[in-house]
Amino acid sequence: MKNEKTKAIYANISVLRIIATLAVVFLHTCSTLISPLFNHFQLSEEMYAFYFNGRECMRWSVPLFIMITGALLLKKGRKTSIQDCLKKYVFRMAVVLLLFGVPMAWFTRVYYAGSFSWEIVWTGFTDVLTMHSWDHLWYVYSLMAVYLILPVLQIFVNHVTEEEEKYILIVLFIVNFLIPDIYLTLKNYVNPVLPFGYWIFYLLAGQYLYEKNENGTLNKPIVLLAGLIGVLMLMPKLASLNIYKERIILYDNPYLACIAIFIFVSCLQLHVNDSKKILWTLDRLCFGVYLVHPLFIHFAYSYLKWTPVTGNGDYHGLTFLFFLVFSLLSFAMAWIFKKIPGLKQIV
Repeated sequence: MKNEKTKAIYANISVLRIIATLAVVFLHTCSTLISPLFNHFQLSEEMYAFYFNGRECMRWSVPLFIMITGALLLKKGRKTSIQDCLKKYVFRMAVVLLLFGVPMAWFTRVYYAGSFSWEIVWTGFTDVLTMHSWDHLWYVYSLMAVYLILPVLQIFVNHVTEEEEKYILIVLFIVNFLIPDIYLTLKNYVNPVLPFGYWIFYLLAGQYLYEKNENGTLNKPIVLLAGLIGVLMLMPKLASLNIYKERIILYDNPYLACIAIFIFVSCLQLHVNDSKKILWTLDRLCFGVYLVHPLFIHFAYSYLKWTPVTGNGDYHGLTFLFFLVFSLLSFAMAWIFKKIPGLKQIV
């Protein structure tokens, strides 16, 4: 019975990872259109607001990924050594940057230079080392940092009491989410009190909520309330055309954190039957999808000059059509990667 329950929970984790991956694809389907680097077309104010809000409304996806990592890799009683983190996780991310980040940097250099030169070969490596490859790879660098602190967080999780962990989560939320947001509301920017602290919050929150859900002691009404507060507080910001040209939702936004927690817990409550392992198959493709989906977006937008706003069609519907095509192509490419020996262990 316990084994069946564990399988069901892992199926729910697969659902979480899949929807977070799709949210990222939609986010970049929108964000690429409003990037300063893309000046192939003009957007009306209404179009800009639509794509800006489309991007901002999907930002819960990355916190969701980090919470999944915490849920799976910070279980109480687990032993996580420094050697395991370096060899198993950090090394894998370094290989990903080598296999994907370097060629992407080459592609960008050749595209803007208009021709190939041998100097570009070297600059591709330096671009990766200096974090100047494609923008979406910032998450891979962040994952490396997350993996590096896992052994310390594992010791904390294994020895902390429930009350102590709850206290730490509250403190992290106040100093890394609430305080910066209050200062921003008052038009006075303040640096995070604990740099990198919001990633630690998401990791520990994922572990804490996952464990509480497993043992049946999760306070679901409070989580529901948190989600509603998050949505209600963010909607007025997104609806304000006076500020939509600024990036208003960062990963240390308290309302974004509430929404991410709400989605995380809600998916854990689903009764999912993955007897045919369809979800698990898609789950295993998600990291590959994350890595390659910008290739299709940039190829369509930059090279072919095909975008949802090209022509006189309904750009709202076309945006979702483009998102669907990008998603299908990315899953297909990730599936191909999984068939390549050596590469399937990386992506």
